[in-house]
Amino acid sequence: MIDWTPCLLEAKDGDRLAAFEGSFSVLEDRSSSVGRRLRLRVVRIPAREPSMAPPVVFLCGGPGDSAIRWPSHGPFLRAFRLISARCDLVLLDQRGCGLSEPDLRTDGPSLDGDALGSEEAFRTAVLDHVRSCALRFRETGVDLAATTVVASAADVADLAEHLGGRVSLLGYSYGTHLAQFACRLYEDRIERVVLCGFEGPDQTLKLPSNLDAQLSKLDALASPAGYALRSDLLRCLNRSESESFVLGDGRIVGAFTLRQMVSSFLGLSNRFARLPAVLRELAEGGTSSLERALSVYARGWSRPLTFYLKDAASGVSSARRERIVQEGSAFEVLGDAVNFPFPEVGDAAGAGDIGDAMRQPLTSELPFLILTGSLDGFTPTVNATESLGTLPNATHREIAFAAHNDLLSCPEANAAIEAFLSNGSRPAEATEFCVPSPWSDGSVSE
Repeated sequence: MIDWTPCLLEAKDGDRLAAFEGSFSVLEDRSSSVGRRLRLRVVRIPAREPSMAPPVVFLCGGPGDSAIRWPSHGPFLRAFRLISARCDLVLLDQRGCGLSEPDLRTDGPSLDGDALGSEEAFRTAVLDHVRSCALRFRETGVDLAATTVVASAADVADLAEHLGGRVSLLGYSYGTHLAQFACRLYEDRIERVVLCGFEGPDQTLKLPSNLDAQLSKLDALASPAGYALRSDLLRCLNRSESESFVLGDGRIVGAFTLRQMVSSFLGLSNRFARLPAVLRELAEGGTSSLERALSVYARGWSRPLTFYLKDAASGVSSARRERIVQEGSAFEVLGDAVNFPFPEVGDAAGAGDIGDAMRQPLTSELPFLILTGSLDGFTPTVNATESLGTLPNATHREIAFAAHNDLLSCPEANAAIEAFLSNGSRPAEATEFCVPSPWSDGSVSE
């Protein structure tokens, strides 16, 4: 059993939520019955009006994010307060994430000088960084190949035992990937499943066609504000293919970095909001907006090694890899920049491999509620619709204008999540969920 101690979750805006914190231990090497153990941290938000429904385990994304720290963002704290109305909600920091062991945090690669000037230089900077960190962690005794979605699914099953034997799951982003593996391997421990976004067993690496479609959606939405997102991006790329941008601090930014930054911003409303102004200024010769965007982009590379280990281990089937290569050539505006630095980074990190058998679509009779966002460029709606045929007890709803970071920002959708988890009820067929459209006021962020 887990020993629970009172704690307080506090958002940056001052909102607070009473909770309990605890921990449990799991085997690092799931293929063995003995060996080093890892301590995983959890926080439990108690139901205000307890029902007979089992507790809900929240699995967040990244991979590498801390679920326990998500409530520091006010909208997530308020979403968790609503969702835990009648079910205990347990926030799990997965192995290699947040407050759990092993501690795989890194400061990120050095992206100064000409590191961003070409794809080769960028790749060298990232892979050298990952190799160095992997060596340092191995020297402390960490089994890096044990950081996989399969091992994390076993951890979820152990947590279920500590919580009474059966749980429901609430997965977000990579957490939807993990939730599906928990269902595949430990279905008898799972009651119901909510997926915010959808990353199937063979959808870790992204399709260039989906990123191109996302660019087209945002291009159309930015047009009434006087911006031509795609054509401005093409103007910038045409210039940077032969002449890199030089920033005020001397850093050099080439075409590949611009493609990768734009690709990484396209799925997030708090990132793509600035793209029209950045690209317009850059196309006209200015770099100040690009410098500000790059500071945000560079911070995103200070990610734990967990990110590389888990995604590389989940990997990609040969058929999907071939499709990605073909689409990278067909959709040449952004190419395959979104998947950088995979798959090469897996070898640099010393990642495991779950194998092609595990990359088959999930087939399950469990009840699912799947929520996707119409402006989610990372776990797009098509990921879910391609998979509904093997999930006959799934209900899918799309949240209009929701980006990847907005999937718990619609109060009506959150109420539907709460009702489904507490008593299994599903939103009516005619139910529509929506968040505000980007740039609906006619302006864009600088």
